[in-house]
Amino acid sequence: MLSILAGLALVGAFVLGSVFAAVTDRGFYTRAYARNDAMAATGVSAAELDRITARLLDYLSGKEETLEMQTEKHGSVAEVFDTREKTHMVDVKALYVGARNTGFALAAFAAAAWIFLALQGGSKGRFEL
Repeated sequence: MLSILAGLALVGAFVLGSVFAAVTDRGFYTRAYARNDAMAATGVSAAELDRITARLLDYLSGKEETLEMQTEKHGSVAEVFDTREKTHMVDVKALYVGARNTGFALAAFAAAAWIFLALQGGSKGRFEL
């Protein structure tokens, strides 16, 4: 039974890891901005969109404390995120961190369970997953 739980935990960790690999791929966002002509829609240059994206991803991962930043939009300096968006991103960050920690916990549980099973099986001369 423990091996089944460990296997399911590992699958969950792999799923969450795959999601995080996609979510944190800055190239994905750069390609999406180009494909959707985000520069024309927002009035922000491609380089500036990349900088904003990097800062947003840093905020989600805990490297930045706030989303306070300004940029040039349609020729004038403006806040990148308004109050409503910043409030929303607090909740998004909590989900992001919670999911990341869950993935780590699942992987740790799977590893610990398999080590335990290996040690238990080793004393009997067998190891079953």
